Amino acid sequence: MLKPEPSPSPDGGSVGGGTVTTGMACRPLQLPPEAASAAEARHYVRHCLAALDHLDLIECAVLGVDELVANVCRHAGTPLVVDVEMDRGGSVRIDVTDLSPTPPVRRAAGDEAVDGRGLTLLDACGHWGLAATTGSGSGKTIWFEPFSSLGS
Repeated sequence: MLKPEPSPSPDGGSVGGGTVTTGMACRPLQLPPEAASAAEARHYVRHCLAALDHLDLIECAVLGVDELVANVCRHAGTPLVVDVEMDRGGSVRIDVTDLSPTPPVRRAAGDEAVDGRGLTLLDACGHWGLAATTGSGSGKTIWFEPFSSLGS
């Protein structure tokens, strides 16, 4: 994935300590495992996609990152990193990395259940997959390539 040198946003804005850039990518956003992190991740993704001129991806991307961050907070309970990158062909990928090696598990949700539909939601919003983290320790990255809300 293309990771050009970041340039500060014109307003000098910052999201969660990571400055959103107007270049080809945003600085990764580090978050604690708490409920408020999902809102911060949604805000970060919106700003990154706007800076990358991919407004058509915002709806699906925000739904996807919300689900992934909520899953880390609920199931992994570890700090996490959200990263938005665009490759040379213009494809956007969102990575959510945590410190738990446990992969996500698809569950059957009953009609009255309030949870258990997360991976089905990801399927509806884009392509996704799992990668083990490299470097020290264990962990995983769930990558997500959101669909365009324009149906293209």
